[in-house]
Amino acid sequence: MGVGRRVTRRNFLGLTAKAAAAGVAARATVLEPAWLRAQTSAPVAPSDRVRFVAIGTGTRGCDLLEASQHIPGAECVAICDLYEARHQAGQEALGRSVPATGHYQELLDRKDVDAVLIAVPDHQHRRIVADACAAGKDVYCEKPMSHTVEDGFAMIAAAEKGNRILQIGSQRVSSILYLKAREIVSAGKLGQLTLVDASWGRNSASGAWVYPIPPGASEANIDWKTFLEDAPTRPFDPVRFFRWRCFDDYGEGLAGDLFVHLLSGMQVITGVNTYPSRAYSTGGLFRFKDGRDFPDMIYTLYDYPDFRASIHCNLNNDSGEHLAF
Repeated sequence: MGVGRRVTRRNFLGLTAKAAAAGVAARATVLEPAWLRAQTSAPVAPSDRVRFVAIGTGTRGCDLLEASQHIPGAECVAICDLYEARHQAGQEALGRSVPATGHYQELLDRKDVDAVLIAVPDHQHRRIVADACAAGKDVYCEKPMSHTVEDGFAMIAAAEKGNRILQIGSQRVSSILYLKAREIVSAGKLGQLTLVDASWGRNSASGAWVYPIPPGASEANIDWKTFLEDAPTRPFDPVRFFRWRCFDDYGEGLAGDLFVHLLSGMQVITGVNTYPSRAYSTGGLFRFKDGRDFPDMIYTLYDYPDFRASIHCNLNNDSGEHLAF
C-alpha cells in the first residue's frame, strides 16, 4: 500500500473484515502501517504550521527530508551541511530549492524558524542540540541521542533550560507494530517471559559503513575544521568524514548503529526502563580490517530483573533483523 493512499470507508471496512477473519482463523493480529499515517485533507492554519531547517543532508538526512513531505503543516525552509555537494542532495530530496549553507548557526539565528532537524555524526549532536535549544528552537535529533553519556545529560539540561521539545528519532520506539507487541506481552498472552533474543546481520560494504567516497571530495568543498570541532585534531581524511561510524572519535560502531535499535525495541515491548544488573559481551574484528576502531561482530548477554536478553550484531552474514520473545 503506498504511503499516500487515503483510508476510505470501503477499504477500512475491508481491512476490518480481514482482521476479523484472521483473528478467528489463527488468532492473529493484522496491521497495515501505511494506512495508519496521520492524514488530512484540510489545510493547516498558518499558526499551526511548523517551519524547520535541516542540519545534515547526507543519506539519513535526505531520507528524513523526503519523509517530511508527508507531514501536513511541516515546511523545510533551509538546509545545512559541511559538504557542499550535499546542498544539492538536500534540495533534490525536498523537490524544490531552499537556501543552503555550511554554517548551521545562520539558520538558528532566523526568527521565522520553529524547529531543527539534526542528522549529523553523533559527536556533533550535543553542541548543535544545545545551540538550537538556546536559540529557542524545538529539536528532532537522529539516534543515537549522544556520543557519550555525559553528552546525553548535557542535551537534556539544554532542552530543560530552554523549555524546548527534544525528540530523539528511533523507529522502533515510535512504531505501532512495537506498541502492539507491547500490548500482547503486557497482557500475558505469551505466558511468562524469560528470554528475549535479538540479532541483526548485514553482509555488505555499505552495511559495514564502507560508504563510497566521492572523487571530488576535498578540503575545498568540505569544512573539515568544523567537522572536527568536538573531536581530536588531525589532517583531512575523507575516510573519516564519510565513514565516521567506524571511528570512536565520531561514532560508536555497532553499538550506536544497530544495537540501539534492538535494545530500544526490546525495551518498548517489555516495558523495561532500567539497565541490566549484569552484562557479558564478546566479539571481534574478523573481516573489515580497514583501520576502524570497532569490531564487526558483538554478542552480549544481559541480566534484567525478570528475564534475560541475548543481543548480537554481525557484519559478516546476511541474516537480517530478528527479534523473538
